[in-house]
Amino acid sequence: MLFNHFKIAWRKIIRQKGFTALNLMGLAVGLAAAFLTVAYVHHQYSFDRFHEYSDRLYLSSAKSYYGETSFNTTRFDAGFGPIIEEQVPGVEAFVRTAPQQNVVLSTLDGTEKYNEGHFLFADSNFLNIFSFELLAGNRNTALEEPFSVLLTPAMAEKYFGTADPIGQTINFLPPSGGYLSDTEVKDHALTVSGVIAPAPGNSNLQYDFIASFNSLRTITPLAFESPAARLGSFNTYFLLADGQNAAPVQSRIEEIITAAKPEQDRENRTEISISTLPDYYFTDALQKKMGLFIGIALLILLLAIVNYASLTTARATQRAKEVGVRKTLGARRGQLISQFFGESSLMVCLAFGIALFLSRLALPAVNYIADTRIELDLLLQGPMVLAITGILILSIFLAGSYPALALSRFIPAKVLRTGRGSALKGERTRQALMVFQFVISAGLIVCSLVMQSQMNFLGERDLGFDRDQLLVIPFEAEREGTANALKAAAGRESGVIGASISTAVPFKSEGTNFFFAKTPTGKPLSIHFTSADRDFLELIGAKWIAQDDSRNDGSNTAKRVFLNETALEKMELKNPTGERILKEMSGDENGYTVNGVIENYAFFSYKTEVDPQVIFELTEEDTRQLITSAYLTLRLKPQNDIQATMSRLETAYKGMDFAKPFDFFFIDDQYQDLYRSEMRTAALFKSFTFLAIFIACLGLLGLSAFLAERRTKEIGIRKVFGATVANIVGLLSRDFLYLVAIALVIALPLTWYFMGQWLEDFAFRIELSWWLFVVAAAMALGIAFLTVSFQSIKAALANPVKSLRNE
Repeated sequence: MLFNHFKIAWRKIIRQKGFTALNLMGLAVGLAAAFLTVAYVHHQYSFDRFHEYSDRLYLSSAKSYYGETSFNTTRFDAGFGPIIEEQVPGVEAFVRTAPQQNVVLSTLDGTEKYNEGHFLFADSNFLNIFSFELLAGNRNTALEEPFSVLLTPAMAEKYFGTADPIGQTINFLPPSGGYLSDTEVKDHALTVSGVIAPAPGNSNLQYDFIASFNSLRTITPLAFESPAARLGSFNTYFLLADGQNAAPVQSRIEEIITAAKPEQDRENRTEISISTLPDYYFTDALQKKMGLFIGIALLILLLAIVNYASLTTARATQRAKEVGVRKTLGARRGQLISQFFGESSLMVCLAFGIALFLSRLALPAVNYIADTRIELDLLLQGPMVLAITGILILSIFLAGSYPALALSRFIPAKVLRTGRGSALKGERTRQALMVFQFVISAGLIVCSLVMQSQMNFLGERDLGFDRDQLLVIPFEAEREGTANALKAAAGRESGVIGASISTAVPFKSEGTNFFFAKTPTGKPLSIHFTSADRDFLELIGAKWIAQDDSRNDGSNTAKRVFLNETALEKMELKNPTGERILKEMSGDENGYTVNGVIENYAFFSYKTEVDPQVIFELTEEDTRQLITSAYLTLRLKPQNDIQATMSRLETAYKGMDFAKPFDFFFIDDQYQDLYRSEMRTAALFKSFTFLAIFIACLGLLGLSAFLAERRTKEIGIRKVFGATVANIVGLLSRDFLYLVAIALVIALPLTWYFMGQWLEDFAFRIELSWWLFVVAAAMALGIAFLTVSFQSIKAALANPVKSLRNE
């Protein structure tokens, strides 16, 4: 019997190609959206869970307070790990790492230099605690010797071609100006001791090179002097004993950190937290975000299932006589339910196969939009197989239940007398489902519009300076005078308006220092410091509040600084120009002279308010003596031939003595990188919105077909009495638009509230305007009307003679 049910179902699928295509399309799209969303969430959840000791490997972090301000860090002193291992019960081992984002590596002969951004120093037991795959070399000894290094196959090919990399040597040039620069030796030879597989896409720790931590004792010996349990420069991981509770370990570490502080600093508390690697990545905020994505994906799948039920019941009149005859011949309702359930199961299984194919096609697009590395074999892993199987079973049950129960409920006498399923009820149910569909669709439309408006606002808002056409060239001079020579050469370029030298630039963390200081009245103050020549503020278009127009030509030995508005407010300076500040930091009793105040401008983040900032003025002599990492900022002329200008700048750069290879970036690109995560979220919402609207329209098409079919004779009679096509379209559309209007009344207040909560995360944000909701309502009503009109016009154009022939 089961075979007969599937055979009948297959015949109907073949016979009703258009109806089948609509059903398969809706179900396949809904299932594919669910599969890809579950894959994405599982990928995020799986971060760092592949390590053997993931459940007892903890990363230390601290929140340190100074006055009313605080900052978070995961960096500790080199002596922190050994002290904690010795003094805290339950700690089995520690691992220190030192990620480097800006190092220069070269071949042994120095002919090829590369900027590398994924370089890591790690303790010798790194490979025994972290479960990264070593392709060549000895796990126990690969990182023991100083100046030994592991590299990935891609890097081995980049530096050594097809030759065996083991035993080969590369030169390492640490970035100057940081804790790696306190040595007279400029570069160091690293010997390849092994080849390590690239970190998986679900690893928070990414690398191209891993060098032995013992190398740092030579590169930066000052970092190992006076070891103490304090904040510093290195990430420290602790492996706890099996079954050890983390809470007492965390409390004991905090006690040790506090005891190690000087007496005068103990009032500024430091809170310690230790988190397993999966928990450190999968934060509460990320959990909420993933929960939201799962909820939306399941709603889209539910929309697809609702559509299938609507489309199936819309064609119920074509099955009415079949059901009546079967019941008259003795078929029980259970047998009819099993038949219709079999048809639904076959349809869902066909859609399931199409959905897997669509998921495979769409995976690269999802990786691009979400900036992830989800691999296809993830879909074949145990948890994903269980999730996909569960989705399939749930879809079969939900898709088959309503049609099977509804179609098997026909009363034979009424069906055979009238020829149609007049006993089929559920009009209110279908209307409620349609309202539900458009509540979801309209809500997603509003969310997409608000998110896009916020992204546009962030991209176009006034940052306090002009970021357009600002080109930055990082450099590291190896001898005095080179920095000034580069600035002069760039300034002579026809496509360059102006040039400036600074140790930091907006939206780039390197080169900016964060210090605790005191205001002139003795209040604690946390403040950001950077250094720049006087041309820098003029070049970027910063706006002056007060300034001393005299330039420091070097004859005046006073150290001069510029403040932003926030720093001025925190320091409580009424007449700032000429004031002496930060005497405890200057090295002499005169302190620094305030030479000007600028309006706040965004330097670090777009989400938070502007922090206090002090800019030290670099004189001509300062930049001449500059032999550390710095930036040359150029403002290019509009409509300039950028490629030609960049080619000439590169030629000038290579003609000078610089340690780093030529590189550049635009400030505007750096700014966009800051809110790329929000842009990805907005893009994902757009995708969800499109899918929800697409599926809702399929359901609307099904319901309009159902209504037109039920009112075929009514439409025929109205046409005979003179009704126009517009009258018929209005008649059939009115009820649907009424339901969409009800959905809007429900959806718009909800989205107003939730999007208001989302915008609270931004210090700079749009105001929720009424026009966004009017546009969303107009879009929902317009889409609904166009969809219903398709079927309504088709019914209105039908020949009334054919409609009334049976009367």
